[in-house]
Amino acid sequence: MLTRRKLLKNTGIAALAAVSSDLWIPAARAQASTFDYYISPTGDDNNPGTLASPWSITALNTKMSVYSGKRIGIIGDVGGTQTPIQYGTAGGVQTTLYSIANNINSTASGDQCVINVNGGNSSANTYLGSCTSAGVYQAEWAIIDPANPVGGAVPTGAYACVIGQWFYQNNNPVANQGYVTFDGLVVRNGNYTGINMGDTRPGLTGIIIKSCKIYNCTCSTSANNPGGILVANHTGTQIINCLIYNCTTTGGSNHPWGMAGITSYSGLGMIVTNCTIYGCGYSIQMKDGNQYGTFSYNYFDCGNFGSWSNGGQGCFALMAIVPGSGQPPLTVHHNIIIGNGWRSYGEDGLHTTGAANFYNNTFYANTTGSGGGAVVAAWWSPTSGAGPFQWDNNLVYYPGVAGGNNGSWTGALTLNPPTGVIASQVNYNYYGTGMTFGTTSGLSYAAWQALGYDVNSVSGGSPFSGTPTALSINSFQITGPATTAGRGGVACGALDGSGQVGCNFALMPMAPVLTTVS
Repeated sequence: MLTRRKLLKNTGIAALAAVSSDLWIPAARAQASTFDYYISPTGDDNNPGTLASPWSITALNTKMSVYSGKRIGIIGDVGGTQTPIQYGTAGGVQTTLYSIANNINSTASGDQCVINVNGGNSSANTYLGSCTSAGVYQAEWAIIDPANPVGGAVPTGAYACVIGQWFYQNNNPVANQGYVTFDGLVVRNGNYTGINMGDTRPGLTGIIIKSCKIYNCTCSTSANNPGGILVANHTGTQIINCLIYNCTTTGGSNHPWGMAGITSYSGLGMIVTNCTIYGCGYSIQMKDGNQYGTFSYNYFDCGNFGSWSNGGQGCFALMAIVPGSGQPPLTVHHNIIIGNGWRSYGEDGLHTTGAANFYNNTFYANTTGSGGGAVVAAWWSPTSGAGPFQWDNNLVYYPGVAGGNNGSWTGALTLNPPTGVIASQVNYNYYGTGMTFGTTSGLSYAAWQALGYDVNSVSGGSPFSGTPTALSINSFQITGPATTAGRGGVACGALDGSGQVGCNFALMPMAPVLTTVS
């Protein structure tokens, strides 16, 4: 059974930020799909599951042997009007998802999903896709919402996940673990987590979550490390083109930022690409064991426009991701990261003994005060060391916090200790003027270069064409020396023209989070 450790103590106040119009990118185009079964807001589990006579959502709990490995279309409208799915119905008797969630939270067992999804197998995933009442795929159309249909109250408690496979205190919720695809679904108003796959049962594979929107999830405590998406004991999970936002805790030592956008336990080879995460605590938190993955072309925000780490609170967008010796490297590239970047020291005491590659990332903190901290704080094993560590073509600009201190993590880059790191592999980056470097005590840029690091990098003023603003990818466009400061004269930062950063559908405004608990 996994040990759930408390996160670092933190306080913070989030400001309401406006959405820039340049991120209102059209949703994925509708495309014809073939489904084996259908679910609708007005369906009934006793129906045959056809387009003309669909199931309700609770059929996923009761007809597992029927749909395993099949394609299921989840209809998001009634008569052409988008309608949230908030009821399960069997034989004409409706049960709210809200009541199911609260029943889970009130029982001693706890830690279960409202909707359990039986997986497929290595030949065919169970596929859940958003579609119209005409049976045509349409992303963001099907909304699964366990809020009370009367009044809109969200479930109370700490452990009722909305949908997935959750083995923590229920060892057999489904017959077939893993092998599920979630495509285009909206999951909102969850408790503890929106989509949950895994935990204590090892060896989950075949998990794909794409073009999904998860938002307004809450949890009454941060101590159990909730997440908008939670995956555990998994290999090769893919989270692609998802929007995760406004997921917070209502209590606990980390309130309100005690929920990560994505939480992973014991994950190997997780891929997160073209995702946008904001209004959460950590963007990705990986715990319990050496883990690695590839995270690319994402927009990661610690809190609201970096609010959880700008004030020196110890928050990192990528938290406790600790690659181990003999594993493939942690690879992080073409991300815009608001606030602190990567803290590699595991909350279970693990040191990094493996390799990590960071390139073409844009790190930015909008704070103008004296707070702040490290962009990358990497704890290498003091005995065996780690590596190789590749750090190039990155852009780091923290106005006003160049000499700031975030606990023992200081400045632009901390290698503590730098055992096994080759200085020449840390090079060709762009840094804001006055950034500090080193281990637990900040070194000047010149002193850092004297050690052999960043000897061909560039330090200067703001590299941006304008002033970066929250949720605006275009505001991070660069000009001047940063456009050629990278290795081989290429651009530093995420916006080098090689691909889209963030998800491809419309963002929503940040929710103001005004109450904090120290």
